[in-house]
Amino acid sequence: MDLGAQIAAKILEAIDRGTDLYILDHYVTGPGCLARVRGFLIEERDACADAERADFLASILHGLEKGVPDPEEGRRSEKGGIADS
Repeated sequence: MDLGAQIAAKILEAIDRGTDLYILDHYVTGPGCLARVRGFLIEERDACADAERADFLASILHGLEKGVPDPEEGRRSEKGGIADS
């Protein structure tokens, strides 16, 4: 698992637990926080002049879209997926 996917998994885990997040200088809490986190990451990626940083942010976004592995069923869980709003 690459670093972007690991960070995405930690973000999704925190959202599932109801933990407040601090992402890219934004404090995020409450319902719909996944959509807001995703929006901040997209905004940062689009404004980024550094190709490596933009790729890294894109890998986090990709991890958020895929969700997290569900160890009990051996497949990806929809829990915390993009549909969260």
